[in-house]
Amino acid sequence: MKILLVYRDEKLGDEFRKRFGAEKGFEIIKGDICNLTCDAIASPGNSKGDMGGGLDLAVRERFGIRIEKRLKKKIEDCFGGHLPIGTAITLPTDDPQIPWFISAPTMIFPGEISRTDNVEKAMQAILEAARAEGKIKKLAIPGLGTGVGGLGYEEAVWQMWKGYRKTKKGEGKKDGH
Repeated sequence: MKILLVYRDEKLGDEFRKRFGAEKGFEIIKGDICNLTCDAIASPGNSKGDMGGGLDLAVRERFGIRIEKRLKKKIEDCFGGHLPIGTAITLPTDDPQIPWFISAPTMIFPGEISRTDNVEKAMQAILEAARAEGKIKKLAIPGLGTGVGGLGYEEAVWQMWKGYRKTKKGEGKKDGH
């Protein structure tokens, strides 16, 4: 699987290059994650599936309100209305340019997440969900926790890298949703 790390702010791009630049299978690109052509995009949302702000809002605008309705229904059906941090949901988008969407919460409710390892857990969950789907060959991931979560770029990318390394070593969970 090829992983696109997508950024808008050059400082985030610098952190991606510093941490992931030597890793095979990664491409670091500047742009709008919602306008890429890839198999899936990931978003660090909240546990309830509310998509009213940040990147989730852009995703909802890109794919329509049906993506939020599908996400909330799956969270309700599979997790009783609360998607735990460290898990991810993969949904079809019905869009040939980006056929899959992966939601992995970095927070229970929208808010700051410093002093947590939520980004590390979300990164693991995203990668495991993409692999479990089997059809995802090109996955785009933004800077997790860098918006509403309030993490600095260095901390966010460090946690993303730790989550990636754990899945690479096989230390992560083996089930996907």
